[in-house]
Amino acid sequence: RTMPLHTPHYYVLALLALVLVPMHGVAVTLSMVANTPSGAAPTISLQPPTVVVVGAGYAGLVAARDLRRAGIRVEVLEAATRAGGRSFDYLDEATGRLVTEMGVEFVGNREQSPSAYALFRDEYGLEIYPSGAYTANSTQKLVCRNTAGQPLQLGGPLLIAQLFRCISPSAAVEAVAFIAELELLVNQMDAHRPWAHPRAAEFDAISWDAFVQRRLGPEAATFINRGYAPGLSDAPGRVSFLHALFLAKTGGGLIQGLTGFNNGYRIKEGGGAAARQMAQELGASLRLNTPVTAIDHSSPDTIIVTTASGDRIAAHAVVVTGSPLGVRRIAFAPPLPHATRRLLEGMHQG
Repeated sequence: RTMPLHTPHYYVLALLALVLVPMHGVAVTLSMVANTPSGAAPTISLQPPTVVVVGAGYAGLVAARDLRRAGIRVEVLEAATRAGGRSFDYLDEATGRLVTEMGVEFVGNREQSPSAYALFRDEYGLEIYPSGAYTANSTQKLVCRNTAGQPLQLGGPLLIAQLFRCISPSAAVEAVAFIAELELLVNQMDAHRPWAHPRAAEFDAISWDAFVQRRLGPEAATFINRGYAPGLSDAPGRVSFLHALFLAKTGGGLIQGLTGFNNGYRIKEGGGAAARQMAQELGASLRLNTPVTAIDHSSPDTIIVTTASGDRIAAHAVVVTGSPLGVRRIAFAPPLPHATRRLLEGMHQG
């Protein structure tokens, strides 16, 4: 399914990162000597601080880029034969021009998705243009049925207000008050530090569904969930309310999530254009067709990353990005915490 880069569920799936950092020690790389006798210790050569990034989707590429800019040596290991993850542009072989996009087709504008906009437009000079989908000037219509069962066509600059024609006046009042309350809570959140929300512990202890049911009657709750729950990428009863607020924050707020307005912009060069540029910048530091099979973080000094070909790379830290399914295929020693394993088992690809 096509996933906009900036939308909350994309970030949940594509930006899953597990950072393993030993308490002490120096970074090293591990090189195996040919014909080393059985049981002999491999040759270890000291290197500058080293971080291994597993996965070359946008999460891994941005992590590697920022680490390199901080002067840290980075190795990026990607299982696929190309970089970009869920972004994939089909290019004409003769001209190199974009033919169609197979993922990451939409991006928000500067106000709706500032991080994505800054990456594409400001840093890599890509052209972002309104596609006409779900924008104020769009001729596209949304359809719902009112309380009498009559179909309504909604669209144009007053789409947000028109949405409330789909429910009774009393439910509309409930929904408006609920959205206003959530917008205030979302505004209190730092997208880079969601755990620092003043009510983080309280909101992480209840699900999105439980919070909605406490606040709203059945009709208003159904209306809100139809607009927002699909972006949770899981059953509303399985996602914490704190996480739902985080998703709303990364998507530009609850209203943006309800209306889909932030899907109204596209990248002329394709959603994978920035990924291709970042991959070129990494050069030999990016190794494609290199699946990671195991990560041993039992040593207090180094972490050993093993690939499918048998290569072993030692590093000071490892950043694991990618889909939950891909992370579950890696053998961790010692195993990841129980709560982390449960999260990976319960989170879907989207």
